[in-house]
Amino acid sequence: IEFDLTADKTEIAAGETANVTVDGRFLYGAPAAGLAIEGERTLSTTREWDRFKGFVFGLADEQAGEPSVTPLADLPLVGDDGKATFPVAVDRLPSTTQLVNAKVTVRMRETGGRAVERSLTLNIRPQGEMIGIRPDFTEVPQGGTAKFSLIAVDQAGQRKTLAGANWSLVKVERNYQWYRSGNSWNYEPVTFTKAVADGTFDIAADKEGTVSLPVDWGRYRLEVDSPDPDGPATSYEFD
Repeated sequence: IEFDLTADKTEIAAGETANVTVDGRFLYGAPAAGLAIEGERTLSTTREWDRFKGFVFGLADEQAGEPSVTPLADLPLVGDDGKATFPVAVDRLPSTTQLVNAKVTVRMRETGGRAVERSLTLNIRPQGEMIGIRPDFTEVPQGGTAKFSLIAVDQAGQRKTLAGANWSLVKVERNYQWYRSGNSWNYEPVTFTKAVADGTFDIAADKEGTVSLPVDWGRYRLEVDSPDPDGPATSYEFD
């Protein structure tokens, strides 16, 4: 057997439904009529949004949680035409500064027990406003300048104005401390940051904001957030 997996939407909001369609056939050409399908929906975080290529969203140092896996319940049998359609919705999103994707995985099992698996990914629109950072460099030499473009977008993915956005550049440094456990010694990394520069700027809806910063050797993180304490925040780490 073989089958295609498609959806009538590539992006949905929380509570919105996408209809996913399975189109199956036996390799000798006949529709895969009457076969059962099974699968699951997996929610995971991402920092990329297909609408805004090159930009990242959310905090770079956020601890990623485990993906949330939910079985797809009450899936229909494949019809006489080899097709079956079922709804997929995401009612509750994890608490995160980043974006969320829903990976829909479906398996079609032939009568002999062998299964064929296909997957597709639905982008989930954020529940609040977001700030995007795009590094406008491949690498920065020591003593060079790191240039970034910044945008602000609303829940629907439309560019918007954000006045008085705060930015700060911190240097990320790591030391290692030793400790004893029983009869053996081990070590663990200790990361700390040192403020380098900060400021404010406005992001326009029709023009990308820019920040250019001189840097030395080492690892840095650019942090950008809204003047509203409950507003969005984004960061980007680079060497």
